[in-house]
Amino acid sequence: MKGGGSNGKAAPGASRWRRWVGYALGMVIESAAVGTIALAALGLMFLIKVLVK
Repeated sequence: MKGGGSNGKAAPGASRWRRWVGYALGMVIESAAVGTIALAALGLMFLIKVLVK
């Protein structure tokens, strides 16, 4: 008897884990991108406001 007899397959709960980790990573990356775009837009608006004065 070597190993846990897993046969190279992940445990039933592991795929769910991986899926949730993937979702979490995607959400983090997405929110970071959205935040960066929002900050860039705010900065641009601020610059325009300053230049227009």
